[in-house]
Amino acid sequence: HIPEVLNYVGEQAFMAGPSSRNIHISNLKKWFDIELYIGNTYLGGANHNLYLNGSLVEEIGDNIDGVTEIKNSESLEFASIKSIKFPDSITKLCRSAVNECSNLETLILGKGISTINTTIAYKCPKLKYVYIDEESTFTTLGEWFKDCFAIERFEGRFATEDGRALVYQFGAHNYFITYAKGNLN
Repeated sequence: HIPEVLNYVGEQAFMAGPSSRNIHISNLKKWFDIELYIGNTYLGGANHNLYLNGSLVEEIGDNIDGVTEIKNSESLEFASIKSIKFPDSITKLCRSAVNECSNLETLILGKGISTINTTIAYKCPKLKYVYIDEESTFTTLGEWFKDCFAIERFEGRFATEDGRALVYQFGAHNYFITYAKGNLN
């Protein structure tokens, strides 16, 4: 159990724990305020689950409305999460904000996002669908969906009409950011 009074988790704080662990919290919004050591705390992981007041957390969305920033890549690194919809209140995503979510299938980025730090999702092997709100204003180039090989469709801002790729237009240039699964031809 992670107490609500916790505001910092240090380097390798959970390294000695079991390879499969459950993290129990009582306040999801407060969870995103905890400062995590930049590096590895071993808090989350591919075999770890997140519980809120005793219930398995499978969706992130309206339950974090009011949170303005995803500060740490380990905040969402849990096998239990299958769907993430960042509400419009989220304005900033850290590097690999969605990191190693082994069962994540759907990712929706709200219109409030104005800042990302190169990679949005990293090593999400079941991520199939990505929607980026047309009103989002971020422009950072990078490997937005690194090692997310199951993506089948993109929609919204930057998506090509057929949903097979994301294209960033800068001046007279088009930059292909990523392709959906099986669409390299």
